[in-house]
Amino acid sequence: MNPVLEQYESGKPIAEGTLGNLTALQDATLRDLWRRLLASFPNSVAADHNEVDPAATLSPALSPTPQPLSASSVDSSKRSNRLRQASASPATTPTSDKQRSSSSSSWFGFGAAAKPEPTSYRQLVGDVAPEGSRPPERYSSSAMARAAPTVRDAFWDTVMCDHPDVLLLRFLRARKWKPEDALNMLLACLRWRQNEDIDWLVWSGESRLNLALMRSGIGALHRTDRIGQPVLHIPVRLNDPKAQPLEQIVEYTIYLMEVARCVLHPPVEKVCLLVDTTDMSLSNMDWNFFRTFLHYLEHYYPECL
Repeated sequence: MNPVLEQYESGKPIAEGTLGNLTALQDATLRDLWRRLLASFPNSVAADHNEVDPAATLSPALSPTPQPLSASSVDSSKRSNRLRQASASPATTPTSDKQRSSSSSSWFGFGAAAKPEPTSYRQLVGDVAPEGSRPPERYSSSAMARAAPTVRDAFWDTVMCDHPDVLLLRFLRARKWKPEDALNMLLACLRWRQNEDIDWLVWSGESRLNLALMRSGIGALHRTDRIGQPVLHIPVRLNDPKAQPLEQIVEYTIYLMEVARCVLHPPVEKVCLLVDTTDMSLSNMDWNFFRTFLHYLEHYYPECL
């Protein structure tokens, strides 16, 4: 029987290779990964200098020696800056007489100006929420300029509510218990989280999410399955790819994954993803989003579903 189906028949999640269920070899592999990871922390020294420094694979922002960054360079390197600009309410530019004449004289509408975006296309929850309900600013520009994140900082920001061993074991299982490959995968994940500013998204919460997308009910965590895994329910029929930008759909999905991580506790280490295709049509499918979602699951949220 398929192991995934077998765990639902028995009512017990797969325990092999998880925290508290490691063989002697798996335990030694986990310790090896910890040694390699700690070697990339800024306040530790690698025992074997002949090894390739794993921190060399990181960008300068995550290198063991912090490189001070200016406030402008920090903001420009952050996805949050792009999202703030993209999520701002679009300004309506009055159409000039010349533009009106060119659009009216176009043949059968070809060459006409694009229709303005509706206000709801990029409207955020924070745009309509009371001022007192919004989260405070997490960082000031001066603080960001003084403190450049390191591998250690990025790792512990990523751990959040997870057990540190549980987080490392996910990457080990995804890379067939090869510590060097698991480390490279983990460092790539840390770099992605830093570049995309995932911590800022978690801190801001629903205030930075698309309002129409939140009201649609396209995804929500609701109860648990037979083996205690929280269920992430996605009714595809409610998805309208044209109602909001792709980046805001991806942002909303990442936020749901981060919230799901907060409710996972050993022995439960995974989320049950329920994709409800009832009454869906091809107009509800967004292939660009699904490709991006699967890529994120494989590389940045391994062994989570």
